[in-house]
Amino acid sequence: MIKIQELIGEVRNELGSSFIATDIVNLKDGLPIASASISPDINVDENVARMTMVMKLATKVTDKIQVGNVDDLLTTIKSGYLLMKTIGDGSYFWILSVTDEATLGMVRIIMNDYADKIWDAIPK
Repeated sequence: MIKIQELIGEVRNELGSSFIATDIVNLKDGLPIASASISPDINVDENVARMTMVMKLATKVTDKIQVGNVDDLLTTIKSGYLLMKTIGDGSYFWILSVTDEATLGMVRIIMNDYADKIWDAIPK
C-alpha cells in the first residue's frame, strides 16, 4: 500500500512551482494526518484548525438547505487559491494551496485523480 506522504510528493511534483502547501485532515478532530509545505514558517496546526471550521460550516449549511454533500470549496487569495476537498466518506478532507500561476481546472483534476488513492492510504 502506498503511503500518504508518497502521494503528497507525487501531487507536489505534478504541481511544480505552483505548489504552496497541503494537508490531509480528520474532519472530526481537525488534526492533520499528513502535511507538506514549501515553507517551514507555515503554522499548520492553526491553519488546519481554521479550515476545519470552514469545512464543518459548509457541510452544515449544505445539509440545512438540502443541496447535497460538499465536494470541494474554493477560496481565492491574493497570491493564489486554497482548495478544500472532501475525501472518502467525508470524514477527512484535503487542503491544497497553490499560487496564482496554477491552472485551477488542472488543480481540480489532480485532486480528483488522487482523492481515492489518498483515502485508500488513510489507516482506518
